Amino acid sequence: MLPQATVLSFPDPGGPDGADRETVTLKSGRDADKVMRRKPRLQARLEPGISIEELRKALNLSLMIHGGERSLDLEDPSVPRVDAAQTHRIEQMQEEIDRLRLILTTLAFDPLPRGVQTRGDALYVLGFQPSARPDRRTIQAKYRMLALIFHPDANTGDTERMAQINDAVKVLRSSSRPV
Repeated sequence: MLPQATVLSFPDPGGPDGADRETVTLKSGRDADKVMRRKPRLQARLEPGISIEELRKALNLSLMIHGGERSLDLEDPSVPRVDAAQTHRIEQMQEEIDRLRLILTTLAFDPLPRGVQTRGDALYVLGFQPSARPDRRTIQAKYRMLALIFHPDANTGDTERMAQINDAVKVLRSSSRPV
């Protein structure tokens, strides 16, 4: 994640001193449960060309970041930073979106508890007057508009409402009365 030059600019802490040992308890074989003291070691597979010194520097940098001595800035310098005014505008836009979402859910039809069973239910769900006689083209236009709003993949998606919209269109299309 960091350029090699950045990693190489950090100090090499060197290897462990001669007295540094770790205690290891063997887990298997004829020497199981035997306690040994050995030099600490790290096994790592490296790409060809990476030296042990580079590895120690990278590990040193990682420990410094972990210990809070250094921090890592992951921002992409090619992406412009957002200033306070832009942040405020973004927050205002989010508030407006939230307000519009609330209006939408308030004004949208309430899902029918028993589902769409009659022509009247279908007209209600699609937002037509009870006495309306919409033609297929009008029904399709209303369906497309409502699907843009309530499809589960949309930001304002609602699975229950979308299912009832689908049912309403089926009822109106299969209705014995001409539409």
